[in-house]
Amino acid sequence: MKNILVLTDFSERAMSAAEYAMQLAIHIKADITLCHALEITQQLTYPLADHLVLRNQTVKRLRALGMHLNTFVEGHSEDDFSPSISYINDLDMLPDVVEKLVSNNHFDLVVIGATKSSSVSRFFFGSHTSDILDFVTRPVLLVPENVSFKSIDNVAYATDLTFNNTKVINYLAQLATVFGARITVDHITPLDLPLTKAEQAVEDSLINQMEAKNVRIRYKTLKGDSVAKGLLELSDAEKVDILTLVHKRYDFFEGLFHSSVSKQLAYTSKIPLLVMPYSFSVDNEDLVYAG
Repeated sequence: MKNILVLTDFSERAMSAAEYAMQLAIHIKADITLCHALEITQQLTYPLADHLVLRNQTVKRLRALGMHLNTFVEGHSEDDFSPSISYINDLDMLPDVVEKLVSNNHFDLVVIGATKSSSVSRFFFGSHTSDILDFVTRPVLLVPENVSFKSIDNVAYATDLTFNNTKVINYLAQLATVFGARITVDHITPLDLPLTKAEQAVEDSLINQMEAKNVRIRYKTLKGDSVAKGLLELSDAEKVDILTLVHKRYDFFEGLFHSSVSKQLAYTSKIPLLVMPYSFSVDNEDLVYAG
């Protein structure tokens, strides 16, 4: 995990996310790219000079943000890693900017500020977050406003056992190794039904993968009528530092991220939400098909 893309609209919410990303980058030894999208509609009606002025103003604000983030390095020892910070501002809609950047650059993580349900900011509201989760092929970390970074001790990963979890476990294991954190894998099921043969095969594979990793990993089953409520209760009860889900566009996770349940999690979670891309569940060599 060497490069982090941080999206900002210069709001307080985005500032919290950028600060979290910077402190995470110091620990995992990653560099940061700060990105702002100049989302101007009817672009042709604006003179080129106005566009240049806006770009120059944005660059100044990005550099000011970068100077602020660098103050977090000052509290560490001289031997600690100091992330390099680069800047990008582009004249396009945010989801298009992000998709283009991750396609042309090797970013390991995209960080954005999570929207509160009462927010009217257009930057992370509604379709922007949905489009980013649908089309960006990198893990996305949504950081709630006013969440301060602390050492990561417990990473919870919720899965419905419809696919092999190799990619997710490998990614989380890298993160857990840096902090000496525990990974708690929760099989989430709204119904108290026995596992199918396909689900049992995935569970066995998952447990074998966990045993092969040199990290503290625990597996358990989470049952309840409301999966979203169960995940929120889990986060509070077990002092979870990061809650992880895979963004699948079919079966269980289709409903999770394309309904009010997704908004409930994204807007009400008090901890960072790490959303793995859809591609993590549909790789031809990774997917387990039910017969």
